[in-house]
Amino acid sequence: KVTFSERPLTHVYLPDPFYRINKSYSKTEYIGFGLETLSEVTRIKRLIMSSQGYFCKGSFEFLLKHIIISPEEILGIKHL
Repeated sequence: KVTFSERPLTHVYLPDPFYRINKSYSKTEYIGFGLETLSEVTRIKRLIMSSQGYFCKGSFEFLLKHIIISPEEILGIKHL
């Protein structure tokens, strides 16, 4: 059985000022994420270029089969 209230109640929480200031990443953290991503991209690109079947499905299969890269590392790579 479902019942509906004739006067719905809503509770609105006031935003915490400390949370508002610290809820996002700092510029330094963004730069760090970018550098880490660039490093990983370069590493994976070098692995693909040096593996059998340069930039084709076979190179990914080879790298995955020999546990050189993990499936999680290639999740964002398109056009496999």
